[in-house]
Amino acid sequence: MKMQTNGNVWRSILAIVVGLVLVIWPGAALNYIVIFLGVVLLVGGAVAVASYYGAKRQTDAVSFPVDGAVTGLVGLLLILFPSFFVSVLMFVLGVLLIVAAASEVSTLMKARKAGFAVAAWNYVVPVLVLVGGIVVLVNPFASAATVFVLFGIMAMIYGVSDLYNQYTYSSNK
Repeated sequence: MKMQTNGNVWRSILAIVVGLVLVIWPGAALNYIVIFLGVVLLVGGAVAVASYYGAKRQTDAVSFPVDGAVTGLVGLLLILFPSFFVSVLMFVLGVLLIVAAASEVSTLMKARKAGFAVAAWNYVVPVLVLVGGIVVLVNPFASAATVFVLFGIMAMIYGVSDLYNQYTYSSNK
């Protein structure tokens, strides 16, 4: 068996390239992902509105696709203001992390009050989640970039490991 040069190798190479891009340019990659999502929404909205006008010629019973127009508008806003939407998303994530941490601490306190043995180390993860939520709220864009860098590192490790495994297990014996 020889090392396959088909989709498996290309998948590994793509993972390495994507990983490098995310590590080198995490902020730009994040903005481009938001812009790409905006393009998808804008095209979807435009198709819905265009199909409305095509169907309107055939019958007057078709109502204007408000959802398509709103989808297109949201897509346009994502394209024009990607950093703003990243910040909003990270703000929401930060708030969710803080709420989750507070809920977990509350649950642990109720359990202790009910007579369960709750060790101090049980509070470590909720406190870390709380700190993470605060960090995300204070610096949302850097937090998002850090996640992309970590994802990029993992993608590169996957790609190299997959290439190695394909070479090792596909060579002639």
